[in-house]
Amino acid sequence: MLRSWGRMLKAEVRVSLLGTVTAYEPTSRMATVQPIMTSPDGLTVPPLQAVRVGQLSAGPFVISMPVQVGDTVEVTFLDYDHDAYLANGDEGATPSSMRSHNLSDAVCMPVAMSPDGIAATSADHLVIGLADDSATITLHDDGRVDVKSEDIRLGSPAATDPLILLAELRNYITDLNTALSAAVAPGGTGGLLTFGTPLPLPASVTGASKVGGE
Repeated sequence: MLRSWGRMLKAEVRVSLLGTVTAYEPTSRMATVQPIMTSPDGLTVPPLQAVRVGQLSAGPFVISMPVQVGDTVEVTFLDYDHDAYLANGDEGATPSSMRSHNLSDAVCMPVAMSPDGIAATSADHLVIGLADDSATITLHDDGRVDVKSEDIRLGSPAATDPLILLAELRNYITDLNTALSAAVAPGGTGGLLTFGTPLPLPASVTGASKVGGE
């Protein structure tokens, strides 16, 4: 009888669950989340409304991710009514109700729980990137930073100045020197130079930096 009573009590206490985002408002960071699993009795748990999506934050730093419909999140149900804190960040506020572990006191964080795995991961280094591994930033424990992308922009998203890789620049300078060393002026005097080797154009510098001709 005691075990049965304990099971009943635990069934009424909400702790956490996995869900799928079905709607999201980025300004307020409020989402509608559909729990993935059914309840033990086979009933579908109704969608959770107005679930605040958290962000990783420490000190002045924050990591923001563009949550999208279909993303998986881990939903946690707080011990007490947290409406006052979500409304204005009022720390130490007294809960406005006596509810505890209630469905309406849900917050969530985006997580990757799929058994398929994510390509952009490492057992040894910090990796930030796209799930398909097409663009990544890898921070090694020795301080080295690797950036892999087909379009790298520095300064701002609107930056148009190309980022030239050192190997590409060396190759371009080598080709330019070859062309200049073979150039001669008609009759050995002033005038337009004639290049025995075609002068390389900036557009020939290609690769990961996507440099355009100027």
